[in-house]
Amino acid sequence: MISPHQRIKDLRIDLDKSQRAIARVLEISQQQYSRYEISENKIPAHIIIKLAQYYQVSTDYLLGLTNYKQRNEVLDEPIADGTTLGEAIHEWLSLSADGRLSVWWQIIMRCNMEKARVKKPNPAKTPN
Repeated sequence: MISPHQRIKDLRIDLDKSQRAIARVLEISQQQYSRYEISENKIPAHIIIKLAQYYQVSTDYLLGLTNYKQRNEVLDEPIADGTTLGEAIHEWLSLSADGRLSVWWQIIMRCNMEKARVKKPNPAKTPN
């Protein structure tokens, strides 16, 4: 994943902002902000939070933990045994290509079995 230092630089450049402009938002000097971008200084948590609010992205995105700018609440929903959808996807992605394919086929098979079990009644054949 990308480093937080590179992430904040990329976001700043994408918005065509100067280091001085971002430093003003953060209420720090341009030199201090520059040190964050060039990895000379670690970025404190309160600065990460302010930057996330300013850029309207998640702190996970700034920290390089995800490539998704916004957190999707659906990923936090439990799907089975307290496991969230996000955790299940993370586990699935950690499998080998063959492992992912195997899981995918199991999901398809179960969906097909469920469809066969719960057939919707045909309105044309329903007695009056």
